[in-house]
Amino acid sequence: MHASEDSFHAGLEQHDLKQSATALLEIDRLIWQAHEDHESTEFISQARDILRDMVVFLATRLDAAPRDQAECLAPLVNELLSLRKKIQAGQKVAGS
Repeated sequence: MHASEDSFHAGLEQHDLKQSATALLEIDRLIWQAHEDHESTEFISQARDILRDMVVFLATRLDAAPRDQAECLAPLVNELLSLRKKIQAGQKVAGS
């Protein structure tokens, strides 16, 4: 269970959504297996809580991600445009 949870977070950090999705599915499989093996209801409940937390974490992370390439590049483009204006105006630019 913990290895799958670690794999989920590692996948997110490495921008490997396939790894994160695989970890979520593995936890789901483990929950079903625990149910079939008549594990304690406490264990199954805790595992379901972990799975739900991971789904919420994933949704939050995806919601915060840029929607498209333009949104992702906007801060860089704005900084470059500002730098160009300063150069055109003859202002001294930091680092030059």
